[in-house]
Amino acid sequence: MELFFIMDLMKEIELLKSLALELNESSNNYKNITLEEEKELEEKFDLFEKTLYNIRLEGDMSVINDLSLLIDDEFFEPAIMEDIVEIIILIIEKYDLKKGLYIIFNNIDKILINGKFFFSMLIEMILNDDEEFIENFVYAINSLNDNKKEILINLLNEIKTDFENINKDYSKGYILQIEKIISNI
Repeated sequence: MELFFIMDLMKEIELLKSLALELNESSNNYKNITLEEEKELEEKFDLFEKTLYNIRLEGDMSVINDLSLLIDDEFFEPAIMEDIVEIIILIIEKYDLKKGLYIIFNNIDKILINGKFFFSMLIEMILNDDEEFIENFVYAINSLNDNKKEILINLLNEIKTDFENINKDYSKGYILQIEKIISNI
């Protein structure tokens, strides 16, 4: 039974990746589509949302790699990327913070190609969480190779600079968390 579930979950992920690609391509030509093509696009979007919902409910650590690689700043519907970021965090909280963060961070070079904004959002959501998240964050970074570790440290410093340039009261906690993380790497 469990093997069947895993196979279904992998099919869901493959469907999600395929739909994401199709939806992004279709949305680029949205001005020039017919009414029938628009209806087909809406049906694909509905299927995408249902598939994402199923993954939210049934997903486990086996989907983290693929979900993290779906992060894309240019996706036609930013709210969907926010959902994917939230789903990633929900799953790694439920199953294994260290392993989940490591999987995500290990993909940093691939994710940053198209998903720097939403990856930064994921990091900010983690920084806003409890001490356990921060400890696992440091552990995951320290488990990376030097190149990926450097990329992540540079991104953390960039996020810290962004926070330093906005409302000081709001950003103090984030700045302190980033400093704490970097000092423990």
